[in-house]
Amino acid sequence: MFRLAIVLTVLVVFCSSCEKDDEVVSDYVGTWVAEVSIPTASGYTSLRDVMTFSENSVIDLIQIPGGSADKWIDYMNLKGSISVSGNMMTVTIAEIGISSVDPVTGMPTGTIIGYKEGSSEFEAILSQSEQSKTFESEYSVSGDKLTLKTDNNDDGDYLDGDEVTVYTKQ
Repeated sequence: MFRLAIVLTVLVVFCSSCEKDDEVVSDYVGTWVAEVSIPTASGYTSLRDVMTFSENSVIDLIQIPGGSADKWIDYMNLKGSISVSGNMMTVTIAEIGISSVDPVTGMPTGTIIGYKEGSSEFEAILSQSEQSKTFESEYSVSGDKLTLKTDNNDDGDYLDGDEVTVYTKQ
């Protein structure tokens, strides 16, 4: 009986040490949304930026107003990998997509066609959007707010209007 108790104790200790430790999820993981206003030829328009982060990947979906109050049309997306060191996030884009256009109205349909890195379409869309394939962003999370700072014009600061975006967790 004593031997059985010792064997069972050893088994319990061994099995409990084999259990997977609780994984710590980074504070940036999740879906975050920001609405930004950008200048156009006829004034300003709103864009909705939906960022979805996992531990090592990101999907950035840009939406445009869809005509009615809370309707948004998917316009463009970027998919890529991320690596994080401290509060710096390095993003490498692997796929870029843009909405097809309705031939009658000339408006985006919301159906995004994606192009992988290495394709001529990928390079053309990346160039037209003035987006670097690899870039760094400083991030911070406070409560339900994620702040991303990206030096888009490589001038060494985040003082330009489009370089700091505050997102709300969804």
